[in-house]
Amino acid sequence: MLRNGVHLLIVDLFPPSVRDPRVLPAAVWEEFGESFEPAPEKLLSLAAFVANCQDDRPAPTMFIEPIGVGDTLPVMPTFLSPDTYIPVPLEATYQAAWTNCPPSMREEVETGRLAGG
Repeated sequence: MLRNGVHLLIVDLFPPSVRDPRVLPAAVWEEFGESFEPAPEKLLSLAAFVANCQDDRPAPTMFIEPIGVGDTLPVMPTFLSPDTYIPVPLEATYQAAWTNCPPSMREEVETGRLAGG
């Protein structure tokens, strides 16, 4: 997508595992010959990528925000062009969605047990 001029915002809230040892933004970044290693205490990642296709650059621009479990989600940019973006209020959006979840669904998420099971 980036090679075709599509800008990306990646919200990767899953830590690395044996099956997937890299955070998703690092895996994308490596496709362009770049590297990124998250700090051990900040293994979750948010990344905004600017495609830069009109600049004939070999790699996109990446704005990375490493976060840890329990951190407040920051406002991240979703780029419309290399110079224009829309701020995405991730924490406020998450909190609004959580507030409107049915109580049974919240209980399932908080306890890890499916309702009626």
